[in-house]
Amino acid sequence: MYYQKEIHSATSHCNSLEKVPPVESYREALTFCQQALAMRLELLGEHMDTAESFHTLGWIHCKIGDMSSAVEAFQVASDMRSTLLGDHQDTTESYHRLGVATCGIGDHEGALESLVKALQLGRKLSTGNQRSIAQITNSIGDVYQEMGDYQTARDQFQNAVDLYKNLPDEHASTAISYHNLGAAHLALGSYPEALECFRQASTMRLEVLGQHVHTADSFHMLGVVHHKINDFKSAVEAFQKVSDITAFLLGDYQDTLVLPQPWASTPRHGKSQLRSEIF
Repeated sequence: MYYQKEIHSATSHCNSLEKVPPVESYREALTFCQQALAMRLELLGEHMDTAESFHTLGWIHCKIGDMSSAVEAFQVASDMRSTLLGDHQDTTESYHRLGVATCGIGDHEGALESLVKALQLGRKLSTGNQRSIAQITNSIGDVYQEMGDYQTARDQFQNAVDLYKNLPDEHASTAISYHNLGAAHLALGSYPEALECFRQASTMRLEVLGQHVHTADSFHMLGVVHHKINDFKSAVEAFQKVSDITAFLLGDYQDTLVLPQPWASTPRHGKSQLRSEIF
Protein backbone atom coordinates (compact mmCIF):
# COMPACT_ATOMS: atom_id res chain seq x y z
CA MET A 1 0.00 0.00 0.00
CA TYR A 2 1.44 3.37 -0.96
CA TYR A 3 1.52 6.39 1.33
CA GLN A 4 -1.10 8.67 -0.17
CA LYS A 5 0.31 11.79 1.49
CA GLU A 6 3.75 11.23 0.00
CA ILE A 7 2.34 10.41 -3.43
CA HIS A 8 0.29 13.61 -3.28
CA SER A 9 3.47 15.49 -2.36
CA ALA A 10 5.28 14.09 -5.39
CA THR A 11 2.37 15.07 -7.61
CA SER A 12 2.40 18.57 -6.12
CA HIS A 13 6.07 18.91 -6.99
CA CYS A 14 5.25 17.99 -10.60
CA ASN A 15 2.33 20.42 -10.68
CA SER A 16 4.66 23.14 -9.42
CA LEU A 17 6.52 22.88 -12.73
CA GLU A 18 3.52 24.45 -14.47
CA LYS A 19 3.90 27.58 -12.31
CA VAL A 20 7.59 28.08 -13.02
CA PRO A 21 8.19 30.89 -15.55
CA PRO A 22 10.05 29.81 -18.70
CA VAL A 23 13.72 30.37 -19.47
CA GLU A 24 14.87 32.06 -16.27
CA SER A 25 13.67 29.38 -13.86
CA TYR A 26 14.42 26.06 -15.53
CA ARG A 27 16.95 25.23 -12.84
CA GLU A 28 14.27 25.76 -10.23
CA ALA A 29 12.02 23.48 -12.26
CA LEU A 30 14.85 20.94 -12.36
CA THR A 31 14.90 20.86 -8.55
CA PHE A 32 11.13 20.30 -8.37
CA CYS A 33 11.33 17.53 -10.94
CA GLN A 34 14.24 15.76 -9.25
CA GLN A 35 12.39 15.84 -5.92
CA ALA A 36 9.24 14.43 -7.51
CA LEU A 37 11.24 11.76 -9.31
CA ALA A 38 13.00 10.67 -6.09
CA MET A 39 9.66 10.35 -4.32
CA ARG A 40 8.05 8.42 -7.13
CA LEU A 41 10.99 6.06 -7.46
CA GLU A 42 10.84 5.30 -3.75
CA LEU A 43 7.06 5.00 -3.46
CA LEU A 44 6.01 3.69 -6.88
CA GLY A 45 9.08 2.17 -8.47
CA GLU A 46 8.56 1.40 -12.16
CA HIS A 47 5.29 3.18 -12.74
CA MET A 48 3.67 5.41 -15.36
CA ASP A 49 4.02 8.44 -13.08
CA THR A 50 7.71 7.68 -12.58
CA ALA A 51 8.16 7.46 -16.34
CA GLU A 52 6.43 10.82 -16.67
CA SER A 53 8.91 12.35 -14.22
CA PHE A 54 11.86 10.95 -16.18
CA HIS A 55 10.36 12.33 -19.40
CA THR A 56 9.85 15.77 -17.83
CA LEU A 57 13.38 15.66 -16.43
CA GLY A 58 14.74 15.08 -19.93
CA TRP A 59 12.72 18.02 -21.25
CA ILE A 60 14.13 20.35 -18.59
CA HIS A 61 17.70 19.17 -19.21
CA CYS A 62 17.18 20.05 -22.89
CA LYS A 63 15.96 23.51 -21.94
CA ILE A 64 19.11 24.23 -19.95
CA GLY A 65 21.34 22.72 -22.64
CA ASP A 66 22.45 19.57 -20.79
CA MET A 67 21.80 17.18 -23.66
CA SER A 68 23.78 14.27 -22.19
CA SER A 69 21.59 14.24 -19.08
CA ALA A 70 18.53 14.65 -21.29
CA VAL A 71 19.49 11.54 -23.25
CA GLU A 72 19.84 9.53 -20.02
CA ALA A 73 16.44 10.67 -18.74
CA PHE A 74 14.61 10.10 -22.03
CA GLN A 75 16.22 6.65 -22.34
CA VAL A 76 14.78 5.61 -18.97
CA ALA A 77 11.40 7.15 -19.82
CA SER A 78 11.33 5.36 -23.19
CA ASP A 79 12.26 1.97 -21.70
CA MET A 80 9.80 2.32 -18.84
CA ARG A 81 6.93 3.44 -21.05
CA SER A 82 7.69 0.69 -23.56
CA THR A 83 7.49 -1.90 -20.77
CA LEU A 84 4.40 -0.48 -19.06
CA LEU A 85 2.41 0.94 -21.97
CA GLY A 86 3.69 -0.93 -25.01
CA ASP A 87 2.41 0.62 -28.23
CA HIS A 88 1.23 3.99 -26.95
CA GLN A 89 1.51 7.63 -27.98
CA ASP A 90 3.48 8.44 -24.81
CA THR A 91 6.04 5.79 -25.72
CA THR A 92 6.30 7.29 -29.19
CA GLU A 93 6.86 10.75 -27.74
CA SER A 94 9.66 9.59 -25.44
CA TYR A 95 11.47 7.79 -28.26
CA HIS A 96 11.06 10.89 -30.44
CA ARG A 97 12.55 13.21 -27.84
CA LEU A 98 15.28 10.68 -27.11
CA GLY A 99 16.22 10.76 -30.79
CA VAL A 100 16.32 14.55 -30.93
CA ALA A 101 18.41 14.77 -27.74
CA THR A 102 20.76 12.05 -29.00
CA CYS A 103 21.28 14.05 -32.19
CA GLY A 104 22.11 16.99 -29.94
CA ILE A 105 25.16 15.16 -28.57
CA GLY A 106 26.32 14.22 -32.07
CA ASP A 107 25.31 10.54 -32.00
CA HIS A 108 23.57 10.49 -35.36
CA GLU A 109 23.26 6.71 -35.67
CA GLY A 110 21.75 6.47 -32.20
CA ALA A 111 19.40 9.32 -33.00
CA LEU A 112 18.17 7.64 -36.18
CA GLU A 113 17.61 4.37 -34.31
CA SER A 114 15.34 6.07 -31.77
CA LEU A 115 13.56 8.21 -34.36
CA VAL A 116 12.85 5.30 -36.68
CA LYS A 117 11.48 3.37 -33.72
CA ALA A 118 9.25 6.33 -32.87
CA LEU A 119 8.08 6.62 -36.49
CA GLN A 120 7.29 2.92 -36.77
CA LEU A 121 5.38 2.98 -33.51
CA GLY A 122 3.50 6.13 -34.47
CA ARG A 123 2.40 4.60 -37.75
CA LYS A 124 1.42 1.37 -36.02
CA LEU A 125 -1.02 3.03 -33.64
CA SER A 126 -4.59 2.81 -34.89
CA THR A 127 -5.14 6.37 -33.73
CA GLY A 128 -1.96 7.51 -35.45
CA ASN A 129 -1.21 11.12 -34.57
CA GLN A 130 -0.40 12.62 -37.96
CA ARG A 131 1.09 15.74 -36.39
CA SER A 132 3.42 13.57 -34.34
CA ILE A 133 4.40 11.56 -37.42
CA ALA A 134 5.13 14.79 -39.30
CA GLN A 135 7.30 16.03 -36.43
CA ILE A 136 9.23 12.76 -36.28
CA THR A 137 9.73 12.82 -40.05
CA ASN A 138 11.07 16.36 -39.78
CA SER A 139 13.39 15.22 -36.98
CA ILE A 140 14.78 12.44 -39.17
CA GLY A 141 15.46 15.03 -41.85
CA ASP A 142 17.27 17.12 -39.25
CA VAL A 143 19.63 14.23 -38.44
CA TYR A 144 20.43 13.57 -42.09
CA GLN A 145 20.99 17.30 -42.58
CA GLU A 146 23.56 17.34 -39.79
CA MET A 147 25.19 14.25 -41.28
CA GLY A 148 25.58 16.09 -44.59
CA ASP A 149 23.21 13.74 -46.44
CA TYR A 150 21.19 16.57 -47.95
CA GLN A 151 19.32 14.47 -50.49
CA THR A 152 17.83 12.20 -47.82
CA ALA A 153 17.19 15.24 -45.63
CA ARG A 154 15.37 16.91 -48.52
CA ASP A 155 13.14 13.87 -49.01
CA GLN A 156 12.29 13.70 -45.30
CA PHE A 157 11.49 17.41 -45.10
CA GLN A 158 9.31 17.12 -48.21
CA ASN A 159 7.41 14.25 -46.58
CA ALA A 160 6.94 16.37 -43.47
CA VAL A 161 5.61 19.29 -45.54
CA ASP A 162 3.15 16.98 -47.30
CA LEU A 163 1.92 15.60 -43.96
CA TYR A 164 1.49 19.04 -42.40
CA LYS A 165 -0.36 20.39 -45.43
CA ASN A 166 -3.08 17.78 -44.82
CA LEU A 167 -3.60 18.93 -41.23
CA PRO A 168 -5.73 21.92 -40.17
CA ASP A 169 -4.17 24.85 -38.33
CA GLU A 170 -0.58 23.64 -38.67
CA HIS A 171 0.81 26.67 -40.49
CA ALA A 172 3.61 27.31 -37.98
CA SER A 173 4.80 23.70 -38.18
CA THR A 174 4.43 23.65 -41.96
CA ALA A 175 6.59 26.77 -42.10
CA ILE A 176 9.32 25.04 -40.10
CA SER A 177 9.39 22.15 -42.55
CA TYR A 178 9.35 24.51 -45.53
CA HIS A 179 12.30 26.40 -44.01
CA ASN A 180 14.22 23.16 -43.45
CA LEU A 181 13.34 21.92 -46.93
CA GLY A 182 14.63 25.17 -48.36
CA ALA A 183 17.89 24.72 -46.44
CA ALA A 184 18.34 21.23 -47.91
CA HIS A 185 17.67 22.52 -51.44
CA LEU A 186 20.14 25.35 -50.85
CA ALA A 187 22.82 22.90 -49.71
CA LEU A 188 22.22 20.89 -52.90
CA GLY A 189 22.46 23.99 -55.08
CA SER A 190 18.80 23.77 -56.13
CA TYR A 191 18.21 27.50 -55.93
CA PRO A 192 14.75 27.77 -57.57
CA GLU A 193 13.36 25.13 -55.20
CA ALA A 194 15.09 26.76 -52.21
CA LEU A 195 13.67 30.13 -53.22
CA GLU A 196 10.12 28.80 -53.33
CA CYS A 197 10.48 27.07 -49.95
CA PHE A 198 11.83 30.17 -48.20
CA ARG A 199 9.07 32.25 -49.80
CA GLN A 200 6.49 29.88 -48.39
CA ALA A 201 8.17 29.81 -44.98
CA SER A 202 8.56 33.58 -44.69
CA THR A 203 4.99 34.24 -45.85
CA MET A 204 3.51 31.70 -43.43
CA ARG A 205 5.61 32.94 -40.54
CA LEU A 206 4.75 36.56 -41.18
CA GLU A 207 1.07 35.61 -41.17
CA VAL A 208 1.18 33.32 -38.11
CA LEU A 209 4.03 34.72 -36.01
CA GLY A 210 4.21 38.30 -37.20
CA GLN A 211 7.37 40.20 -36.28
CA HIS A 212 9.29 37.25 -34.84
CA VAL A 213 12.89 36.03 -34.90
CA HIS A 214 11.85 32.94 -36.89
CA THR A 215 10.13 35.15 -39.44
CA ALA A 216 13.33 37.16 -39.75
CA ASP A 217 15.34 33.96 -40.19
CA SER A 218 13.23 32.83 -43.15
CA PHE A 219 13.45 36.27 -44.78
CA HIS A 220 17.20 36.19 -44.19
CA MET A 221 17.54 32.85 -45.99
CA LEU A 222 15.28 34.15 -48.76
CA GLY A 223 17.76 37.01 -49.18
CA VAL A 224 20.67 34.56 -49.18
CA VAL A 225 19.18 32.63 -52.11
CA HIS A 226 18.41 35.82 -54.06
CA HIS A 227 22.01 36.89 -53.49
CA LYS A 228 23.27 33.50 -54.74
CA ILE A 229 21.36 33.86 -58.02
CA ASN A 230 22.52 37.49 -58.40
CA ASP A 231 19.05 38.95 -57.90
CA PHE A 232 20.46 41.70 -55.72
CA LYS A 233 17.35 43.91 -55.79
CA SER A 234 15.23 41.10 -54.29
CA ALA A 235 18.03 40.25 -51.86
CA VAL A 236 18.06 43.83 -50.59
CA GLU A 237 14.27 43.74 -50.12
CA ALA A 238 14.49 40.52 -48.10
CA PHE A 239 17.37 41.77 -45.95
CA GLN A 240 15.51 45.05 -45.40
CA LYS A 241 12.61 43.00 -44.02
CA VAL A 242 15.04 41.34 -41.63
CA SER A 243 16.30 44.76 -40.56
CA ASP A 244 12.75 46.02 -40.00
CA ILE A 245 11.85 43.01 -37.85
CA THR A 246 15.08 43.41 -35.90
CA ALA A 247 14.29 47.07 -35.24
CA PHE A 248 10.79 46.12 -34.08
CA LEU A 249 12.06 43.41 -31.74
CA LEU A 250 15.10 45.18 -30.30
CA GLY A 251 14.30 48.87 -30.62
CA ASP A 252 17.19 50.96 -29.30
CA TYR A 253 19.20 47.76 -28.73
CA GLN A 254 19.27 46.72 -32.38
CA ASP A 255 22.81 48.03 -32.81
CA THR A 256 24.00 45.34 -30.39
CA LEU A 257 22.93 42.61 -32.83
CA VAL A 258 25.42 41.68 -35.51
CA LEU A 259 23.46 40.45 -38.51
CA PRO A 260 25.24 37.90 -40.74
CA GLN A 261 26.17 39.23 -44.17
CA PRO A 262 24.74 37.35 -47.17
CA TRP A 263 28.13 36.15 -48.35
CA ALA A 264 28.84 34.73 -44.86
CA SER A 265 25.43 33.17 -44.31
CA THR A 266 25.65 29.81 -46.03
CA PRO A 267 26.53 27.89 -42.83
CA ARG A 268 23.13 28.85 -41.41
CA HIS A 269 21.40 26.37 -43.73
CA GLY A 270 23.13 23.43 -42.10
CA LYS A 271 20.86 23.51 -39.04
CA SER A 272 17.26 22.42 -39.15
CA GLN A 273 14.69 24.35 -37.13
CA LEU A 274 13.19 21.54 -35.16
CA ARG A 275 14.31 21.45 -31.58
CA SER A 276 12.57 24.64 -30.56
CA GLU A 277 9.28 23.08 -31.66
CA ILE A 278 9.89 19.80 -29.89
CA PHE A 279 11.39 21.23 -26.72
